[in-house]
Amino acid sequence: MKKTILAIGSTGLGKTTMARLLCEVDVEDSSGTKSATKEAIMYETNEFLFIDTCGFDDSSDTTDEEVFHDIMRLFQRYGKNNIFNIDVILWFCCESVREMAHLRREARFIQRLIEYTDECKPIDLWKNVLIITKGTFPIA
Repeated sequence: MKKTILAIGSTGLGKTTMARLLCEVDVEDSSGTKSATKEAIMYETNEFLFIDTCGFDDSSDTTDEEVFHDIMRLFQRYGKNNIFNIDVILWFCCESVREMAHLRREARFIQRLIEYTDECKPIDLWKNVLIITKGTFPIA
């Protein structure tokens, strides 16, 4: 069975670029704060499924709740009995300290996915979350 990778995070942090690189698909990525992805889309390779999603705080005024429902529609379309298996979540984050409240909101979003994933306990899901940051951290 192919592994499933879900890419989530704020707009402009590289989710679509990652899809383009990993899946070797010709998709246009954004040039920063403009959204490239208008709806959740699944790319399939020989090894895995990659789900690219709209960003949180989307530049096209899509709310986070609309992003969640968009992902749920994709899960319903491709899942079995409304259950969808997620093996890895790539969580794209900004390194800014000012984003802490925003990151907490995104973490709650990830937690909500548990009820729609195949036999996944909360602790198990978090073991499969990889955090990807865009930007540079100051050297101490």
